[in-house]
Parts: sequence; C-alpha cells; structure tokens
Amino acid sequence: MPAPDLDPVRYVRLTTFRRTGAAVHTPVWFAPVPGGWGVITEADAGKVKRIRAGSPVLIAPCDARGRVADGAPEWTASATLVTGDEAAAVRRAVRRRYRVGYAAFSLLWIVQSAVERLRRAHDALPETAIVLTVAP
Repeated sequence: MPAPDLDPVRYVRLTTFRRTGAAVHTPVWFAPVPGGWGVITEADAGKVKRIRAGSPVLIAPCDARGRVADGAPEWTASATLVTGDEAAAVRRAVRRRYRVGYAAFSLLWIVQSAVERLRRAHDALPETAIVLTVAP
C-alpha cells in the first residue's frame, strides 16, 4: 500500500492493542515531523502504556469521534515514545497545525496537572510525545 498522504486529514485513528489482543481505537491530532507524524497525549494514557509494552499500531484517517469512512485505508505503523528535544519538536509541530485548539487543550492540561499535583503531589509531565512511522 502506498505511503499515506495525511496533509488534508484533521484526525487519525490510532489503534493500539491490549495484551488480550483487543483493539483500542483513539482519534488523535497529529503533525508531520522528521521521520513520520507526531502525536501528543497524556503521559499516563493507556495508549502510551500499550506502546511502551510493545503494542503494534494502526493508523487511519477519521473524524473527531474516531469514525473511519467506509473504504478508507489503514496503515501499520511503528510507534516510538520520544523525550527531550524530539518531544519538544513534536509539541511545536502539533501546536503549529492546530493553533487555537491546541492552546485550549494545553490550558486544560495545565489546570488538570496542577489539580493532580495538589491531590497526589507528583511531578509527571501532563503530556508525552509519540512518533508514528508507517511500515514499508
């Protein structure tokens, strides 16, 4: 299958798999970054845990609710959790692509993170970055 042209797409459905093999579908924002597409999410999100455990991933264009149109292509991809400068580059790319929406969600993450720190007094970052690369 040819490499995806995701430029006109607003969301992709990221599919990860539980240890039982059950698929978990999540619509995500994404942006092109060197080597693939970058995604940001909460550091303790289930998809991060599944990717860390070695779950394969699939991506497909979708709407905001994760619905994939009939006949839409789906690609197998590798997912790499990134930190430091790579994570900052992903965050910048997503921020550029989604501008106002990103700002609103960032504000929500900051508030939630502050509340969470007050409740549990931990220092986790409110988000983490994932780089998706479509398999050849």
